[in-house]
Amino acid sequence: MALERTVTASPRRYGVLYAQAKAMKAQGEALKAEIRAILESHKGQRRLKAYTVLTLLKRDPPPSLRRVQQLLKELRAALSASR
Repeated sequence: MALERTVTASPRRYGVLYAQAKAMKAQGEALKAEIRAILESHKGQRRLKAYTVLTLLKRDPPPSLRRVQQLLKELRAALSASR
């Protein structure tokens, strides 16, 4: 028999979670904008790989390689859909 657990959070706790979620979304959008700018400024014939984009980012600490791969995939899909 599974135990059911109810979590009661105060309104103040929800406010903190909302603020954290909003900040994380803003950081994600900023990273996406940086990667989009790198892709748009790239004039070479070869496609940029995630590791190359990661080395071009000026962030400390840098995002994970997996996150950069995910954003590249999303941006490339959006670009091909808009064409």
